[in-house]
Amino acid sequence: MFSVLRFFFRFLGCLLIATAVVALIADGSRSIAQSTLSILTAGELWQLVSSATYKDMVEAVSADPAFAFLSAILLYVLSGPVWVVFSVLGMASLWLGRRRFEKASALAF
Repeated sequence: MFSVLRFFFRFLGCLLIATAVVALIADGSRSIAQSTLSILTAGELWQLVSSATYKDMVEAVSADPAFAFLSAILLYVLSGPVWVVFSVLGMASLWLGRRRFEKASALAF
């Protein structure tokens, strides 16, 4: 059971890292084409993909005062570049899917 979860997290981590590399290349090529620094944030990407769900999320989080801390964290994450956000999520997923090695006994030969 745990090996399936480890495989899932490793696979997801590899996909997220690959997506981050593609996003970094896209930001670089866009910056070269425009001759200015152009970075796509995670919030902008979410708005491009599905603006209705982005607006629903912002309204839901900002409407309830209990989510004030979550709202601040979420807006901070969404203001980061896509490649940074996906890289961090990918590394966290790879860390969750790592193999845990047992410590060798001091008396083991």
